[in-house]
Amino acid sequence: MESLPTFFNKHQVVFFRLKKQDNDISSDKTEQNKNRVSFSKFPFTIGDIKKFIPPHCFQRSLVRSFSYLVQDLIPVSIFYYIATIYFHLLTSPCCYLAWPIYSIELGHQTYHRHHSNTSSLEYDEVYVPRIKSQVTWLTKYLNKNPLGRVSGLATTLNLGWPLYLNFNASGRPYPCFASHYHPHGPSYYDRDRLQIYISNGGVIATTYVLYHIALAQGLTWLVCIYGVPLQIMNIFIVLITLLKNTYSSLPHYDSSERDWLRGALATIDRDFCVLNKVFHHIPDAHVLHHLFLKIPHYHSPEANIAIKTLLGEYYQFNSTPFYKAFCRDYKECIYVEKDESSKESGIFWYKNEMN
Repeated sequence: MESLPTFFNKHQVVFFRLKKQDNDISSDKTEQNKNRVSFSKFPFTIGDIKKFIPPHCFQRSLVRSFSYLVQDLIPVSIFYYIATIYFHLLTSPCCYLAWPIYSIELGHQTYHRHHSNTSSLEYDEVYVPRIKSQVTWLTKYLNKNPLGRVSGLATTLNLGWPLYLNFNASGRPYPCFASHYHPHGPSYYDRDRLQIYISNGGVIATTYVLYHIALAQGLTWLVCIYGVPLQIMNIFIVLITLLKNTYSSLPHYDSSERDWLRGALATIDRDFCVLNKVFHHIPDAHVLHHLFLKIPHYHSPEANIAIKTLLGEYYQFNSTPFYKAFCRDYKECIYVEKDESSKESGIFWYKNEMN
């Protein structure tokens, strides 16, 4: 057995050993309900969790961190050079294969108040679930129709990120118009206003530069070199964000029940295979990321293994391939309701079917 912090007595050690599991949950409805964890009271605190993590995992190195930036920029630069110098020399069908490879490579290399409000029905910032009474007839129809679901999946992946940034789609409900580009919108504090003006200025300047590049190089060139890789990045942002917040065994809370630790543990780790490393372990160590935001990604695999020993059944992980999980959870996680056995509580769960 691996060593444990000395502050635990023998009874606590036995308890934590019995709780040690990955909680890899089946998509079957019965299995999902069976594996719902009681979040009423945790047998540990955030301090207990921190003591389970080797101290060096909290140490950050500026040199090492920048080395990963360089590692990301090198393949981007190489692919850009190859695309601009050699792709136009390729004949069919090689040219049609080369551009998708370039787009995927650059797209995956480009990788907010949400952390303090995770799983809150009132205050979370992204992918806030609807209660049953808020689900429209159109949503019900599209969800039951295979073609409607495919259209919804495609729309979510391709337009989800710009719709969220521009119109707060799937975000926290506000009493007035909210947009990430609106400096005086309700989603920002007064101290944020100047930064939003500066950020908007950067967006305008970038758009101006891209416009002149399109005039000089042609719109097709700009779309292939810049537009498609950007869209690949947008798709992965939507995919990762949705999958870490949406699963039928993850609870959501109203203000009467939620606290910070409950919210942080109401997320789930996913297995993106080789992309785990490409995305700096955001998919497969996301629970840790919510608990300890300042742990650098290069220490997260070690720290994640350590906390699973303590969290046991409160640690959520699902190994379903991410593309299958996305299709399944998009279909099943339509609205949340209070559990039938605890109508008075403020804990809500996703339902598996439309009635």
